[in-house]
Amino acid sequence: MIRINPNIILAHDILSCEEDENGRKGYPFLLGTSDISSFTFRAGQSVFAVDIPHQGCCDALAITRDMQIPAQYELVRAIEWPWLWIYDDTTRTACLENPGGGFRIFHSPSSGMLIQFT
Repeated sequence: MIRINPNIILAHDILSCEEDENGRKGYPFLLGTSDISSFTFRAGQSVFAVDIPHQGCCDALAITRDMQIPAQYELVRAIEWPWLWIYDDTTRTACLENPGGGFRIFHSPSSGMLIQFT
């Protein structure tokens, strides 16, 4: 399981000086693997699923609040909770922590998932 917080995203951006294939900075990570094309998210008492258009591995990009969201991404959920757990078919794959903030989850069928720390 990976743990991500805003400091990790900023350190990665500073040290890597790289952008992904779409010109975005952020912290790329494996969301998990799903045979049912869906991932489960939990924040506080809220539990919800985000479907993806294919089975198998899904990548995500954790980004900071000042990052522009490309037009092809659709807002799936805004969360005002300081932590977010992500599960694939079998286990918890990520724990995102944002003390004093929340998250916005975006999805694009062609480009994957963005998780913005707000």
